[in-house]
Amino acid sequence: GVSCKKNPSENLSTTVMYPLAFMGRTMAFASAVSIFIDTATLTTAKDAEVESATVTQVSQYNVTFTFSKPCVVGQYVTGDYWVVGPVEITSVKPLTTKQGENGLQVNPCATHQQALDPRISGYNQSLGSATPVTADAGDTVVKAISSTTASPEHAVALDVVVVLTVVSAPPPSDALRPFYFGTRETKQALKTYVKSDINVSMLPVVEGVASAPTNDWMTDRFAKPQIDWLTGYVSRQIHPTMAMPDYGADIARDTGDAAMKLLIAGNNMSAADIQSLTAGYIQFGLDTYGILLNGGAWPANGGHENGRKLPMIYAGLLLGNEAITAAAAASASGCDGGTCSFSEDGELNRFPSHANVTLFGSTDAEDEYWKLLVDKQCDGDRITRDPYGYIDGGPVPGNYYQACCTSEMWRGTVLPLLLWPAAARAFNDSAFVAYVQRWVHFGVWTQPDPCAPTYGMCSDGSGKCVGHCGDKTTCGKHNGTCVLDMSGYGKTFGPDGSGGCIRDTDPSDGIGRFPELHGTSKNSGDYTSAFADDMWKLHGPTSA
Repeated sequence: GVSCKKNPSENLSTTVMYPLAFMGRTMAFASAVSIFIDTATLTTAKDAEVESATVTQVSQYNVTFTFSKPCVVGQYVTGDYWVVGPVEITSVKPLTTKQGENGLQVNPCATHQQALDPRISGYNQSLGSATPVTADAGDTVVKAISSTTASPEHAVALDVVVVLTVVSAPPPSDALRPFYFGTRETKQALKTYVKSDINVSMLPVVEGVASAPTNDWMTDRFAKPQIDWLTGYVSRQIHPTMAMPDYGADIARDTGDAAMKLLIAGNNMSAADIQSLTAGYIQFGLDTYGILLNGGAWPANGGHENGRKLPMIYAGLLLGNEAITAAAAASASGCDGGTCSFSEDGELNRFPSHANVTLFGSTDAEDEYWKLLVDKQCDGDRITRDPYGYIDGGPVPGNYYQACCTSEMWRGTVLPLLLWPAAARAFNDSAFVAYVQRWVHFGVWTQPDPCAPTYGMCSDGSGKCVGHCGDKTTCGKHNGTCVLDMSGYGKTFGPDGSGGCIRDTDPSDGIGRFPELHGTSKNSGDYTSAFADDMWKLHGPTSA
């Protein structure tokens, strides 16, 4: 097998890992766990509260690991297994198929490759492992159970993924798991945290609302490993359906709801209970940090890559790990568009040339923006920004990804930042916060805008018309449609040859590309929750 060892001479052949089960967004997990005790010895260390068993076989959620000899095993506070190594795993069931489904991978570390299922983008069989597998302390074994009903469109191919961590000595029974992605060295460098390290006294306590999700939802939603290392829209393909939603906007809705849930928990829960409630969310944050630390990213891509930054910040703050919060803050500094590690930072024009507000849209070439505007189906990069920095981007401001999958959903990310200043400092993107407030209180931004709109020819032969992609309005005397193309680019619309745009000189329909949309669509969009709605009404600012 191929691993991310820094020293090629290290004897790591491969390791196996198998699934934990998950049940949709309501997420009621059946924690069916059985351990086959070989030498029935259950030990509890007096000083570290270590619980372990010596076994030859461990089974969880229909996945069974068999060891070559009795091994000491136990579980982290999240339920994931650890085993004292070095260990030889002689078999893992269900078996990896000849095609590569039900894959097994040790120390995954390539952000564009995986060996869990050939239907997922970036499949590289050489990264996979076959039993027997020998693993040493610091190694992570990742085992998938593939879905038999994978969607051809999105290729969501996994039911569940389990993470088995090899340790040098039994950790405390309430320990958090090291992150699963990256080199052995980066994982071993992370301090072993226990549940009592989660400093919930740092959390502000704010008034709650009746629509808050239940404690069971919070616990179950983050109970399983959130497998999330692939970069780009294909990341949805590797998300196990029993552990997490496949689409990033759903993930962001959930992570925002969880962050707000923790801000109201102090009203009626003890510190110990809040620590238990928080553990899975913090684990997701640690795993996200591990991916970021080892070269991963969730760049701007519509709704796909949202919702990962906030759990990482909560993990850094509540565990007192300044390296994590510093990494989050640094991720927003000096980046723009696709160079940003997190979608929330890269999907906006935070420093527009002319507008005095943050604008929607990521970086792209000037001509690609205009090609998008004249395309009959608005087909192209639908988060492309206005290259001149006057108005919100996309094919039609206030539509497509700006409306469906980002702006309104981001309220659940922004409100915790407004309520917890330490989190806002770690997030380090005040322009993002300002954008969401503007969306809620004002809506679309399209004025002032001196740029000429896209011109075309009316299909009834009556001459020139003004339109935009997807426009259904009629033109001419015979109810024609405005046929757009790039023939007027650089002549009647687009670049003026001096770094700006060709000016709109016809005030009859307003000046600019979309003057009629200014101030529309405020506080609207999809992928939100009643909890976010109610919390914003109660705690959100009353103006932008």
